[in-house]
Amino acid sequence: MKAIKEKNNHIYVHFSKINKSEFYDLLEKIKSIKDRKFDSISKNWIIPKTEDNIFYLKQLGFTFDNDIVTDVLSELIIENNIIKIISSFEVMQKLVEYFTFEDKSYAFAGGTYNPANVFKKRMLKFKKDFGILPIGFYKDLILFLNSLNLEYEIKDHRNILHESEINYTYDQIKNNLHYLELRPEQVESTITCLNLINTIIKIPTGVGKTEIILSICNLIDLKILILFARIDLAQQTLRRAEKANLDCGIVQGQNVDEDHRIIMCTVQSAHKLKNEYQAVIVDECHRSSSKQYQKILKKDSFIYRFGFSATPFPKDAYKKALVKQWLGGIGFEMKADDAVKKGYIARPIIHMIEINRPYGILDDDWFDAENGGIIKNEYRNNKIIELANRLNNVMILVKRIEHGEILKEQIPNSVFLYGNSAVQDRNDYVELFEKNQNFVLIASTIFDEGISINSIKNLIIASGGNNYKKTLQKIGRGVRIDKGKTSVHIYDFIDKQNHILERHSKNRTKIYKEEGYTDIIME
Repeated sequence: MKAIKEKNNHIYVHFSKINKSEFYDLLEKIKSIKDRKFDSISKNWIIPKTEDNIFYLKQLGFTFDNDIVTDVLSELIIENNIIKIISSFEVMQKLVEYFTFEDKSYAFAGGTYNPANVFKKRMLKFKKDFGILPIGFYKDLILFLNSLNLEYEIKDHRNILHESEINYTYDQIKNNLHYLELRPEQVESTITCLNLINTIIKIPTGVGKTEIILSICNLIDLKILILFARIDLAQQTLRRAEKANLDCGIVQGQNVDEDHRIIMCTVQSAHKLKNEYQAVIVDECHRSSSKQYQKILKKDSFIYRFGFSATPFPKDAYKKALVKQWLGGIGFEMKADDAVKKGYIARPIIHMIEINRPYGILDDDWFDAENGGIIKNEYRNNKIIELANRLNNVMILVKRIEHGEILKEQIPNSVFLYGNSAVQDRNDYVELFEKNQNFVLIASTIFDEGISINSIKNLIIASGGNNYKKTLQKIGRGVRIDKGKTSVHIYDFIDKQNHILERHSKNRTKIYKEEGYTDIIME
């Protein structure tokens, strides 16, 4: 086959499926065309689009655009967690290029960006006469092949449930948990998971992802593993599962209780698992780009794979690909502003307080900027202390332990919880916070995500920062609704005493607006 496509006043010439002698004959004739170029990536000859060149190429037997005969992709074979791709060399080259991402993990080694430390990582691997691709890229693969007008045959060898085994009515799904009735978005999310086998549900914190997870567990009669980043999150979900009368156990620390159909497990304890599971559910799946998660998720036994997060994908393309490769793309999404409008979560009212002291912090040293501008900034800390003393139901989020200790010493009736705090202490203090509106809870990054506290009416983000995912997760701590609670006041800072801190502050403000949180007050 000899094919041509037209784009941007150029003709793209590609050879395939012709014998060796014909190839070299055509090659010489193509080389005779004036101003032709060869693109080593796409393996195309690029020729200026002129009437003479078009006529000449037609004389050589080339076919243009819609008259092109398509390649036939022999097979896509799905086995467990991979897709085997059997195709021509030309198609495989295009697929390799499409599924290659830049890994920038080491680009900032030493504190400055070095492009020499950016590596190309291929998600599509070659095994003798076929290529293999992780199952999470299935939808991307189909869309890409369709864009090339390729024909293909799919052979799915996975042991998936028969349609009759998951053929529930809308009302059956809505009422499958006896202790509550699912919202429409929760029902739709559950239906999406039942139908797509591998997918991610992007849903705001506070809308009720735990009930979706428990519904899936209740409706799919398989052995299911639910992965968590922290013990308290696993225990919290276990209590809800027991309330729903599900057969469940937990694996964490010294507690290994696998004699159940559904197992809650921290990622740190996953190496203790003895049983095989047909389905895996990943809570806060934005974490799944890490090596710990990747090692677990690539196991063959998982046929059904579901991820849940308010912010599932990092902005970094390679880390996004790592999350997607075993879980798939977003199957259902609910925007935060829609959840606010429907009354599922509280409306955030964001106060951005200007901080312009102290002056003279080193411009290009991040340690000095964070230490002097945030952690030990007496002027800024006094603003936080004044807010904590004036307001009720206050939670303060910090990044560094030192910062939490400084604030705890100066805020009466407060406690500081961080990574080394015992789980029981965390639970006890959360319970105290729920009962006493004057009790101030200061927390490190352990409370950035996952922990369910409904009674927060005032959230102070003292930590600064620039990360999209972490910024939204912090907001999520305060938006859960409670009796009579329809809004939550968020206090953040415009740090103008250093250009790095100021840039971070502006980025956070931008993130709030992009997410649909438009009630922003500049103070």
